[in-house]
Amino acid sequence: MVAPPVVAATPGVPDAPAGPTAVTIAGSGDRRARQIADPALLPLSRILAIARARVPGEIIDVDLDEDDDDGPEYELEILTPDGRSIEMKIDARHGRIIEVEED
Repeated sequence: MVAPPVVAATPGVPDAPAGPTAVTIAGSGDRRARQIADPALLPLSRILAIARARVPGEIIDVDLDEDDDDGPEYELEILTPDGRSIEMKIDARHGRIIEVEED
């Protein structure tokens, strides 16, 4: 089995790759992005647009929680222009915002 390609992740960049979803994951002290092959998941570019429409700011972290009981969800951290840290959870299949809270 061939491993999916690893590409450099740039948090907050709106030009996420088209096609498969790119998700930032942490590993061994570095940040990498991996391609997720599940076509049922919304592309990361769509998730970022949904998040930015709700909370303006720089998206500094995105993780995909595939083990959530209610289905896969994206967990985002957003730094607002006034310096607040906002955590947001978005349903990975439907784009519904599940939760928004200030950290």
